[in-house]
Amino acid sequence: MRRKVLMYLLKRRERLFEDVRVLWNILQETIRGRYFPSVKTLIALTFALLYFILPTDALFDFIPLAGYLDDAVVVGWVAKNLREEIERFNRTRLNTLKTSG
Repeated sequence: MRRKVLMYLLKRRERLFEDVRVLWNILQETIRGRYFPSVKTLIALTFALLYFILPTDALFDFIPLAGYLDDAVVVGWVAKNLREEIERFNRTRLNTLKTSG
């Protein structure tokens, strides 16, 4: 069991950090007034980021492996459910970069 959890986390690590990065970017651009997601999206991504950042969630982060497994699952689930919003954000960001540069 422990080996399976470790393998899952290692395999999921890069995707997890990419998901956190894009959720963080959406939140930052929303705060700056440059991107306007739905309220539902904003609540979901804020929840996922807080869950990832705070050490006291369902499984405390100081518990080896298991403490990060729940973070990976929550962030992954939210990112998967917001995939269309993430793609819209990336398109909007790309268009902004093209027009400003």
